[in-house]
Amino acid sequence: MSQDLYKITMSQAVWRLFPNAWVKYHYKLRTKNVNLAPIKDRIDRKIHQLQGIGPTALEINFLRSLGYFDPSFLASLAHFKLNPDAYVKTSVDQGHFDLVIEGPWYDTIFFEVMLLQIISETYFEDHAREHPEVFEEGRQRLNEKIEHLLHIYDQYTDHYESLRDLEGGGELNPFCLMEFGTRRAFSESWQGEVVETLAQKLPREMFLGTSNVYWAQQLGLKPQGTMAHEYICAHGALYPLHEAQKQAFYNWNKVFQGKLGTALSDTFTFDQFLRDFDSGLANLFTGARHDSGDPFEWGHKLIEHYRTLGINTHTKVAVWSDNLDIELAEKLWKTFAPKIKTSFGIGTNLTNDMGLKPLSQVIKLTHVNNMPVIKISDEPEKVMCEDETYKAWALRLFTEILPNQS
Repeated sequence: MSQDLYKITMSQAVWRLFPNAWVKYHYKLRTKNVNLAPIKDRIDRKIHQLQGIGPTALEINFLRSLGYFDPSFLASLAHFKLNPDAYVKTSVDQGHFDLVIEGPWYDTIFFEVMLLQIISETYFEDHAREHPEVFEEGRQRLNEKIEHLLHIYDQYTDHYESLRDLEGGGELNPFCLMEFGTRRAFSESWQGEVVETLAQKLPREMFLGTSNVYWAQQLGLKPQGTMAHEYICAHGALYPLHEAQKQAFYNWNKVFQGKLGTALSDTFTFDQFLRDFDSGLANLFTGARHDSGDPFEWGHKLIEHYRTLGINTHTKVAVWSDNLDIELAEKLWKTFAPKIKTSFGIGTNLTNDMGLKPLSQVIKLTHVNNMPVIKISDEPEKVMCEDETYKAWALRLFTEILPNQS
């Protein structure tokens, strides 16, 4: 069952804390001038083929070996079967493809990654069949990235002293990346080739692994990931909205007991995250992840926040994962690695850089127990909420009311 780690970690939190929650997700295609309606039937057939699929005994054993899954949860997961016929509905609305997922949270949480991968692969499969040379283009681009990464590695080892932040009193951290490209991969098999190539050609201390649990298991890598926006968004419907983010983080620690401690920082804007991420949480979590807004501004503000709290930034990690390529990641590393531990999750630029324009698509949580939820983010185009009245109130809460109470 090809899946990203963060869906499985969140499913354990759902299984333990919210077993009766009912949710709704909605598909959104951000790429302009693309219509998926002509390939809807093919998408439908592939979605139906997921019916009855569940984790294998080998996959359960692999998850057990990671050390942070509850044995009772894994016993439940071993009997889990996908049921898209009951919970996934596709349609053509005003000539355009639409998709909705609705049902119990635990039964539906795994669909997001799998369906986005299906849609991306189906969209590109005709071109791949008619133009097989696209894979040679992809391999050439991947090899160029690897050459660049090896140059970064050599730069670190050769010029370590010149890159140190002597005033900060810490050591420069090596450049580390993770593959985060399952949802928008050119194809499932191409993602596997990319991950295998990275694992073979990059030093192990540079390539930390992949978000995809299947490929991690197949290739002997460490799966990477913690939580996604849906986990924090859902708390906005399950708790008072102004307390939701802090409660989400405390609940996460209740489930994982200090493990998987990278906090997602932009669900209700980064400024609100900093207001919520007090000394207790900042010490409890190992670091934070950037996923929207200016990445350099985010890094500087995070470091200043830790310092204001009296926390040694060299003990914390900053993870960047928003629309990264190697060049941007290198600039961020040179800027921040002397001051804080750094890591970079690179997705589409690794698994769908074939000379074609990748699909920009998401499946986002919209309702929990029939209550609307909102993701505000730090970029206006990433704000997600289907209830305009609730959206206006939430935006005012996080951008006007709560800041003025600080």
